[in-house]
Amino acid sequence: MPYEALRDPYGIAFWPAFKGRDGCRTPMPWHSQDRGGFSSGQPWLPVPPQHLALSVAAQENDTTSALHGFRRLLTWRRDQPLLITGDIEFLAATDSVLVFRRFNAQSAVLAAFNLSTDEASVSLPGLRFGRALTGHGLPEGRCDQAGLQLPGHGVAFFQLANP
Repeated sequence: MPYEALRDPYGIAFWPAFKGRDGCRTPMPWHSQDRGGFSSGQPWLPVPPQHLALSVAAQENDTTSALHGFRRLLTWRRDQPLLITGDIEFLAATDSVLVFRRFNAQSAVLAAFNLSTDEASVSLPGLRFGRALTGHGLPEGRCDQAGLQLPGHGVAFFQLANP
């Protein structure tokens, strides 16, 4: 985003070392025409031309798009009650991996996310993994005696055995 288009006070104050948050606050492109269909007026921030190719209308026609991927994930999540209403306990966090447990009085689920493009592993001593929860459509990790192995941008969901 060009300096002249910035609106974020931090981005303006610390330019060019910190470009601010405006690049991720641009309007949602609903279609690929001018301003992405977000508004007939001038939006607060400009819609970058490269975002128009990723509009909702364009993704609607591509079953491999991020839009359809998120829809599949949300449909899968609706069938995982602990991921919606369970208590949460964070178990591990590194620069690239986040792991937490969602639980209630009857059961527990482990959720792990690799936020990096590189494969990652994390040791989780003392946990007893049950069956993997699959069908979410994301690259799946695996567990063994060493812990969890997660592919780049991969996830792992496992039922946990009661201690």
